[in-house]
Amino acid sequence: MLPLLLLLAWLLSSTQTHVATVVGDTHNITKGATITKADCPSKCGNLTVPYPFGIGINSGCGLNRDFELNCTTAFGAPQLLYGNIRFFDISDDRCRISNVVARKCYDKTGAPTQENSASSDITETPLSYSPLNKFTVIGCDDFALVDGGGSRNFTSGCITLCSREEDVIGGSCSGIGCCQTSLPKGLQYYETRLSSLSNHTNISDFGQCSYAFFGEENRFEFRGAPDLSDPNFMQRVKDTVPIVLDWAIWNSTCDRAAAAADYACKANSVCVDSTTGLGGYRCRCDSGYEGNPYLDPGCIDIDECAMGLDDCVKKGCLNKPGGYDCFCPKGDSGDGRKNGKGCIGNSSSNRSIKVVLGADEEESVGLMNQNDVAVAADLYSVRIESGGDLYTAPISSGDLTGQYSLNSDQSPNIFPHMKNNPR
Repeated sequence: MLPLLLLLAWLLSSTQTHVATVVGDTHNITKGATITKADCPSKCGNLTVPYPFGIGINSGCGLNRDFELNCTTAFGAPQLLYGNIRFFDISDDRCRISNVVARKCYDKTGAPTQENSASSDITETPLSYSPLNKFTVIGCDDFALVDGGGSRNFTSGCITLCSREEDVIGGSCSGIGCCQTSLPKGLQYYETRLSSLSNHTNISDFGQCSYAFFGEENRFEFRGAPDLSDPNFMQRVKDTVPIVLDWAIWNSTCDRAAAAADYACKANSVCVDSTTGLGGYRCRCDSGYEGNPYLDPGCIDIDECAMGLDDCVKKGCLNKPGGYDCFCPKGDSGDGRKNGKGCIGNSSSNRSIKVVLGADEEESVGLMNQNDVAVAADLYSVRIESGGDLYTAPISSGDLTGQYSLNSDQSPNIFPHMKNNPR
């Protein structure tokens, strides 16, 4: 009994709960005009497969044999397989794959009725389990251990206890019906073992089974007591909670790889060392470039001006390799940026008044240049008078003195400093 109590104490002290961290994937390697080697397929069903991955075993479409995947229709719709592992997504630094779930069920007398373990081994591959996964245990009379290894050895566990169905509340894994623990970087194999304290004899009315699995934390939702008796729980996890893998071009670092003949990073890209502890590197396009950095001719310049990605006032944008410059019209000064100094007119000839027009009303107006940039910080109170199809506004203030003509159409754009000031 003492060893079991010591084990439970260790599990309780090591179990961790976490607030999910949303980490967005990028798919820049799929944005280039060329994302695969010549004459190689780019899709398996609806799944895009960018180089350095490639479709076809021994096809030469991948960077090497470790990056070649099999697209099969043996199960109906096309599936992308790495051995017997199904791939669902490939991004710039991660993959998502099919899940495997350990399960153990008991009858009312405590006799086991169903049992299967969960394990996986991706050693000798450029893949490792991402810390975006959590080790999750579901049950009310259960504890589970997980052993693994890769860049370091790993042993952890989780215990979940509850005595009444109404105590099991969904929404988070608090240790009542559900518990989770973190995984280290660089893990490449694992094996789980499920056990029960009393073989569910005290909770058989609402919880006959327990489960343990790896899976992406943000994709799993614990629904509370219904999960304990749901006969489709295991299939739901397999269908909705993938395992996340980190990938890298392995067995080298950026410093060593850059001097090698098979260095993978092409023009206008930078090498990034893997942080899994297993070695390896990936390639990333330089800022202002996009495309697949593993394929010639390398990353291609983004034309921010043509794509509307610039921060320039009006149309004062000039594209350049890796970026763009903003400029002001002739006679204006400033940096030409919307979030900078903008463009400031240097002569009163460019000044005009932009107001919401209303005949015979007095308005507080700000003077603007032709690029809608303020040229005077003060507000001027004027009476707008109708004259034919024009409104005029006399202003007397130093070099701004004059009779200004206003278009008679009401403007939908109001200078931010403007406010009506009727008398």
